[in-house]
Amino acid sequence: MKIPATVGVLTFNNAEHLERCLQSLEGFSDIVIADGGSTDNTIAIARKHNARIISQSNPGHPITDFALERNILLKAANEPWFFYVDSDEIVTQDLREDIRRVTEETSSQYGAYRVRYLKTNEDASKVYRTYKEYYQVRLCRTDVGATFVRKVHERLELPPEVRVGQIEGPWYVLLDADDLSFSVFSEKAWKRTYMTAKSWQPKGFIDVLHRIVLNPATQIFKSLIKIVVVKIRWGKDAIPTKYELLRVLYAVFLFLQHARRLIMGRAF
Repeated sequence: MKIPATVGVLTFNNAEHLERCLQSLEGFSDIVIADGGSTDNTIAIARKHNARIISQSNPGHPITDFALERNILLKAANEPWFFYVDSDEIVTQDLREDIRRVTEETSSQYGAYRVRYLKTNEDASKVYRTYKEYYQVRLCRTDVGATFVRKVHERLELPPEVRVGQIEGPWYVLLDADDLSFSVFSEKAWKRTYMTAKSWQPKGFIDVLHRIVLNPATQIFKSLIKIVVVKIRWGKDAIPTKYELLRVLYAVFLFLQHARRLIMGRAF
């Protein structure tokens, strides 16, 4: 029996990783892909795995509002539950079984679930140890009024009355050479921090202080602490130090972009 959940995936020329992702989704009753106008084998791979294909809001162009595109997927769900994953991530068998269990329950008190995720190397043969266990709300009922918010680093927002459970079966975030490449990361990070800063409307001195000074400084401090603690605790099993150093770079970019936004104002 298929798992009664729709899985939503955003794609744009993701043929390199999509096959692996869709193989990990075997057993779900409905897979829907919102494509941005792929010109490689992305669509053929999606059809091979019987995925439904819909269009993103502005095909042929980079995504500028990830919440908007995720909401398109959420609205396209055919099943009573919705789960989302990126095209370069994979769902473990343990997670599939956990999702099957909670979605088949007829008397569940929860309308959504936080799901654990683990970072691995590029072929998922090694799970990296990190500062703590990380979870995201990735599974929700489609009738609870959930919606995605924030153009960058989007997340599911739920009405306050919706109870949220927790699932331990993980999905994997695979770190390949591009994820740990300074040049590749810098290009992506500069674009995303620009998008974040562009949507910022300064609301007085305290808001500016937080955006320009306190938030970046806190993020940099946390990343440096994580590097030391994780390396001491986990040794060779720790997540690569370069990963956290790139988080530091992201915080620096965020500072620069918010400073530019403040100086340039509407012309940004």
